[in-house]
Amino acid sequence: MNSIIAIDENGDEITFFILDTITHNSTTYVLASESDVSDGEDDDFSDATILKEKTADNDYITYTFIDNDDEFFEVMSLFNENNNDYDLM
Repeated sequence: MNSIIAIDENGDEITFFILDTITHNSTTYVLASESDVSDGEDDDFSDATILKEKTADNDYITYTFIDNDDEFFEVMSLFNENNNDYDLM
């Protein structure tokens, strides 16, 4: 499973595992979790977040959290419509 390494405000690394990706209005969004759900453990409930691709170059992609509620709920709805493996609430 692909992952993203993020740096928090304290400089600590956080690994997010990519669960799904969609493109909407020419912007790429990633559904990611700190839990590796591909490890075979049956976890009905996992925390996940949606990250928005901000910039990309050959070596790095920068993601941000979505700070607009309308955009967040629209993208969350699109993830729910496009996949039957999870329900986002």
